[in-house]
Amino acid sequence: MPTNPMDGAFVQVGLHAALDGYHPAGQQGLSVGAGWAGRVLRLRVQLLAALPVHLRDAYTDLRLAQGSALAWVDVPFVKAGAWEGTVGLGAGAAGFWRRTEARAAEVEPTPSRLLAAFVMGPAMRVAWRVGPALALEASLSGEVLLGRPRLGYSVDGVFVLREDGASVRPRLGVGMVIFP
Repeated sequence: MPTNPMDGAFVQVGLHAALDGYHPAGQQGLSVGAGWAGRVLRLRVQLLAALPVHLRDAYTDLRLAQGSALAWVDVPFVKAGAWEGTVGLGAGAAGFWRRTEARAAEVEPTPSRLLAAFVMGPAMRVAWRVGPALALEASLSGEVLLGRPRLGYSVDGVFVLREDGASVRPRLGVGMVIFP
């Protein structure tokens, strides 16, 4: 029986972009992962690191960096020669490192710290096997964040919301999948 060209252990390296609600341009960064592709399941762990963004207004200067660690289970829904499409679900944790500096005397910045949120959601992937050890992949996912940080500052003891972030954010990814 012939084997599926997408079967076996793999590593993945790529780029991602998401509309996160914190910055108008969203977040962009690097994606790395590893996994195993079988006949009916694709298992993957993935690390996402985003470039830090700089949010500045009249009262604060805020720097925000984000990253995620996710585990995915995908199921193929279409196979045609060197092409394969999968749908799946993922879950993991997102980390937010923020640092705030006051630009006005009446603002009390909160101390810098790392905040974590639970993230989960569906994804759809399309892969094209371009050679025996290489595939190109595009993915679209929708992440639901539980516990995302609300960014703001305190003025006279009253919290002023600066950025709330999106509770559901779309993410687009492109990358190379290498089958060693």
